[in-house]
Amino acid sequence: MKKVTSDQRGSSLIEVLAASAILCVITIVAGSFFFSNLLSFKTANTSITLEREGRTALNAITDTIRENAKVNTPTPIGPLNDGFYPVDLLEFYNGTKLEVYGNELQLITVSGGTTVTTVLSRTLKTLQVGSIPTADFASCKGLRIKLTLSQDSKEINIESEAYFRNTR
Repeated sequence: MKKVTSDQRGSSLIEVLAASAILCVITIVAGSFFFSNLLSFKTANTSITLEREGRTALNAITDTIRENAKVNTPTPIGPLNDGFYPVDLLEFYNGTKLEVYGNELQLITVSGGTTVTTVLSRTLKTLQVGSIPTADFASCKGLRIKLTLSQDSKEINIESEAYFRNTR
């Protein structure tokens, strides 16, 4: 058995506690940095997803407007705001419809007796339309569309306008 002399010592309790405290501080700083970056990534990812979904939906709506000659006068579900009426149904003369079901925006087309429903967005908050150039939908030359999309407390607005090509 080895004999311990007075000049051989282990770590004192104070040294162990100091090292533990320093390690805890380093762990907390690294953890907060990691979670902060994770939250930033999630927020950016949500914004990108909403923007992509909104642009895809607007492209489909713009194509639909251009393929039509007129739109049936929509029934507003709220007051006029900056030239836009909030609606939950937009019907075109060729039978195509844009309908809002909860937070879904659906494009419903009829071709050869077959009805095809395409979901354009699952994060829709509001669909708003305005007529170009007058306030009268019956004689308008095109439509202004404004989509408000929302997910995880992030909200974006996307606007576009398109003119009818097949005018009568």
